[in-house]
Amino acid sequence: GWKELPASGIRLAYFKIEKQYKNAEISITSFPGKTGDLLSNINRWRGQLQLEPILLNDISTFTEIIKNHSPELTIVRLKNKATKQATTAALVQIKGNSWFIKLTGNSTIVSEEDSRFINFVKTLQFNEN
Repeated sequence: GWKELPASGIRLAYFKIEKQYKNAEISITSFPGKTGDLLSNINRWRGQLQLEPILLNDISTFTEIIKNHSPELTIVRLKNKATKQATTAALVQIKGNSWFIKLTGNSTIVSEEDSRFINFVKTLQFNEN
């Protein structure tokens, strides 16, 4: 299961998932204003996974827009098969703030927890102030 840990630094919430000596983590962060465009954020996360940057034309390969949710969610899924690491991230822009909810770690755990993670993100109430 998910173990909630104390929030620290820029993390507003933090969870750890451990299964059979593999782990992943979930973090929630929020920043004032727009923190880069979608391509910049994807390429930053790709760099964290030791993947090469992508071009603007490739964004749709890695993203899903959930429009039937308020606010609209942008989901990004990235995986490095060589290192067995992955990230599923949700981006939310609301009232001038950028929210990032990231599931990152062992690719097996990230894959197994993907739908639960997305359902979790859909339950979040974002502070609109």
